Amino acid sequence: MRTGTKHRGKAKPMVGSIMDIASHEEDLSTFVRALKKSGLSLKLGTHGSYTVFAPNDSAFRTLPDDFVANTGKAKLAEILKYHIVKGSKKETDLKDGEMLKTLSGNKITIHKVQSGMMVNGAKVIDKNVKTTNGFIHIINKVLTPSNNQ
Repeated sequence: MRTGTKHRGKAKPMVGSIMDIASHEEDLSTFVRALKKSGLSLKLGTHGSYTVFAPNDSAFRTLPDDFVANTGKAKLAEILKYHIVKGSKKETDLKDGEMLKTLSGNKITIHKVQSGMMVNGAKVIDKNVKTTNGFIHIINKVLTPSNNQ
């Protein structure tokens, strides 16, 4: 389980909420910008218990140019809610084939594979980033209800 952030290739110990930690992750700047625009940063910056499957910056680069800037607040919030589950779940808490209800009301499916863990076809590239109000699992794809596999 990781409890620090990557900064110029070195672990930097840090304690904080999902928003605090994500804001210091070098590869989550687009995700953090999207959370702030959508209004979800307040929810993830306070108490509560959440598991976040956070798309990295490369995942957002596969979307149309200026996706965050050109997407309305409500639509952006709906997309991001599809990446957030109530409850604090580290990788070992998640089972192969498990379906998790997201804050959007839709479900995502966990798959355990030889190379690690997948969520609706997105590879978990960094898992168990511990925060004071849950866990962040960094993924390589922006999830949408249509890519529920």
